[in-house]
Amino acid sequence: MTFRKYKKQLAVLGVCSLLGFSGFHYIQNIAEAKAISREAKEVQEQNAVIIEQLRQELEKQKQDNNKLKQEVNSLRHQNEELEAEKKRVLANTHIFEATGYCDQGTTASGFNLTGLSREEAMTIAVDPNVIPLGTQVKLTFDEPWSHYNGIYTARDTGGAINGNIIDVYIHDYNEAMSFGRRNVKVTILD
Repeated sequence: MTFRKYKKQLAVLGVCSLLGFSGFHYIQNIAEAKAISREAKEVQEQNAVIIEQLRQELEKQKQDNNKLKQEVNSLRHQNEELEAEKKRVLANTHIFEATGYCDQGTTASGFNLTGLSREEAMTIAVDPNVIPLGTQVKLTFDEPWSHYNGIYTARDTGGAINGNIIDVYIHDYNEAMSFGRRNVKVTILD
């Protein structure tokens, strides 16, 4: 039993005694080579793990890059739509001459102004050949008249309203008279 237990060691010693001192170095070199081989295998396994992690990171970066490309394309599309809308608005924006009026009663389109403030009515009189009745427009005045800015509806006409002239309904007579004549930027909305 004891012989079997030490059989391998005795075989190594037997080889060493046959080969002498150089044989011992040979066996020692083999043992070192095996140790180096184990270390190399461990390094190779570690490198395989690192390579897999790098591959996964690269795949994630590719996915992130694709998402960014999609977002850029979406933003580019939105920008193109905004530019088209800007061009459309600019094509529908003109400078008109504006005056104020305060006539009560029913407008040419059948809207009743009686008792309504300007803010309640938001009505303008127009040349229906230039701005059809029922059209909504955005009026933009310069200071100090910017409090008249807003969305108005073309509901009335008038004998003096020809071409690029509009009349802004203002409930109060004195306010309508002090309004006078002034330029206004008119953007046709529909």
